[in-house]
Amino acid sequence: MLNAGKEKSRPLKQDILNWIRSGEIQPENRLPSIQNLAERYHLSYVTVQKALAELEREGYLLRRNGVGVFVRKQEKRRDIRKLAVPLRLNSNPVFARFYETIADTATAGSIPFLFGSPGEDEVSFIRKAAAAGCDAIVRFPGPARLESQVYEQLKKNSMRTVILNDWWQEGGGCFPCVRSDEGKAMDTLLERLYELGHRHVALVQEAFFANRFELEKAFSRWQIRHGMVPERKDRLYTIDFPNRIELLKALKAGGYTAVCFSFDLVALKLMELAGDCGFNLSDLFCIAGFDDIPEARECGLTTVRHDCGGIVREAFRILSSPDYHRHEVSIVPAECVFRQSVRPVTDLKNMDGKIEIADWNNPI
Repeated sequence: MLNAGKEKSRPLKQDILNWIRSGEIQPENRLPSIQNLAERYHLSYVTVQKALAELEREGYLLRRNGVGVFVRKQEKRRDIRKLAVPLRLNSNPVFARFYETIADTATAGSIPFLFGSPGEDEVSFIRKAAAAGCDAIVRFPGPARLESQVYEQLKKNSMRTVILNDWWQEGGGCFPCVRSDEGKAMDTLLERLYELGHRHVALVQEAFFANRFELEKAFSRWQIRHGMVPERKDRLYTIDFPNRIELLKALKAGGYTAVCFSFDLVALKLMELAGDCGFNLSDLFCIAGFDDIPEARECGLTTVRHDCGGIVREAFRILSSPDYHRHEVSIVPAECVFRQSVRPVTDLKNMDGKIEIADWNNPI
């Protein structure tokens, strides 16, 4: 995990990278002084120095003693001969959007690409892709128990790799990764809920071993910031419940006025279940999810939208970088989209005694 110093300096590093990539600060031009950056970002002089040193090691900056810190002139980009894309987690519509964006970006850049087949073993696919002339790969993380095997195969075939939305391992220290800034989006969502009067909020994720850590961290910080005590009972995992009925019962019994789901799909399934039980879930509590899949828009679900285009463009940039070898974690802003499912706590209906949740098996 990143230490506290790196967490504090992350916005500064990301802004400097954005200045460089957008051309706001041109190669061989000088950055603002360390004192200026420290005051602007409310950081210590030492923290700013460390952040600049990291960017210098990663090849973005050049320090000239007694003069200042300058944007380093980048070498000629490295072409991608052929791109490999294993299909994973394609049951979630958000991944389909990512795969479409990858294909469109490769096509626009005249880069040949090879997609895997649904359910295909990734290690076998990497071997096949290498034999087909692929020298780069864009992938989503797989099960933690299998990642080491995938990493080994990627290294064996000298495959340039970028991992998308790897919240759990961030490339395992081996490969660059690009992910949404979910933590900041979560913080925006929670602050909006607080403004609307919500104090009893639950976070629902799939399982502890599949935790989206940035959501968890943002949730805990939000609770502490507003004088609440982070408690385990406010963090529910769908894997702990035999069916959706039991999860719905637990949320109702917890007295929550708002629930944040780590995936739109889970929120939508509970909305559907509530309808089967004869009531509207949003009458019971405000709900929000992550991914902004088409169904979320249709149902008025507040959600967090990934910048698929921005994430994929950044992945291609890293793969084409002449100093790709470094381990880089690049963060792309995510957008919190507010819809009808989030509203003032006073707008919720008092449903006590009016809801009968059937006790029948309904798998999550």
